[in-house]
Amino acid sequence: MKKDKEKATEKPTKSVLDSALDWLQSIRHSGIEVIQRAKNLERTNMELGLRYLNQGNFFDAALRFRFVGWLNKNNHIAKYLEGKSYVYQGKFDKAIKPLQFALAADPSLEEARFFLAVCGSDVEIDRVPPSILIEQLENTTDIYESQIVKGANYHVNEILQEELFKYLGEKQGFTFLDLDCRSGDVGEVVLEKADKITGIEPSMGLIALARQKRVDEKLVYNELINKMGIDFLHKNVDSEVPIKYDIITITYSFLNYGSLDEYFALIARTLKPKGLLAFNISKASVTKGYEFEMDVMDFAHSNEYIAELADEYGFKAIVERDITYQSGKQDVFYLMEKK
Repeated sequence: MKKDKEKATEKPTKSVLDSALDWLQSIRHSGIEVIQRAKNLERTNMELGLRYLNQGNFFDAALRFRFVGWLNKNNHIAKYLEGKSYVYQGKFDKAIKPLQFALAADPSLEEARFFLAVCGSDVEIDRVPPSILIEQLENTTDIYESQIVKGANYHVNEILQEELFKYLGEKQGFTFLDLDCRSGDVGEVVLEKADKITGIEPSMGLIALARQKRVDEKLVYNELINKMGIDFLHKNVDSEVPIKYDIITITYSFLNYGSLDEYFALIARTLKPKGLLAFNISKASVTKGYEFEMDVMDFAHSNEYIAELADEYGFKAIVERDITYQSGKQDVFYLMEKK
């Protein structure tokens, strides 16, 4: 009886099958833990890479994104950001491979295509992607007024004021649409002639500066809208009652686009009869069409191309004035009237 009782209280010995199942279960849990840790490591390094990128620490950013790509070979966003970090370091040859990987994984990734063009790859682009443009604008907010507007290579607002006021004479009370108004420097110089100024600006940082602009205690802008200029034009012309303006100004923003057909078509529908359009372009080295300037990541347009657009969309050039900066760069300022 005693032996039977002892036998009954003994722990049953695990079968080989039970042991194997326990081992597989432990491996499964370990595998899940490893995968989870890898995911956490991937996320942590992505966050660090983005932080370094925003701080302008492109070397460390590239290292973090490259490590993420090693952890997850299908993470094409990490590859794109790695390539972008190399571009900002001037390492164009090194940037091409990760950018090509990202674009192959997602052909709609406009930013990867853009940076490949900056690297000199044979890809077609027609604009600076809005996300890149806004990022660049946000990064310059702190120095925009002190170093850019007051810099040696920024004269268009002065020329715009001179030529516009000369043409308008004593006339006042105009409605202005200041597309991509940045910190409001154009609105500031035309306020004397304005009844109302509407500013459109995609950068939150710069539009905050524009909101503070005053001349003799009077606010410069009656209305400020946080939107890309071309998006505002689309929304306006598609509305039931589109708003028409006397004068539209757009300085430096045409440099972010190759083809300007869409812009001119929308502006023509937004101006009143005999309305004025004031803008500048970067002068192209080609005699026809436009070109992408890799070194400054901008587009330059030929005078002939602008003349063709004016003719097609019903504009007459009143002023065509060359601007040469200290850097040697050349722009052209235009004042046009809608026929």
